[in-house]
Amino acid sequence: MKASSHSTPVTVLTGFLGSGKTTLVNRLLKERPGTRFGLVVNEFGEAALESQLVESRRAP
Repeated sequence: MKASSHSTPVTVLTGFLGSGKTTLVNRLLKERPGTRFGLVVNEFGEAALESQLVESRRAP
């Protein structure tokens, strides 16, 4: 398999509970409407609260 010469910029956002990660993601989604984002939400627990908060900002 031949390696591609193209690269894709990636930003990894990490932090402790309550540090503002979801707030930052929602702000980026709101303030940059023409930008395409790909999000991976790694969430454990019975209530997927963070996913619901980000889901509400999904573009049409």
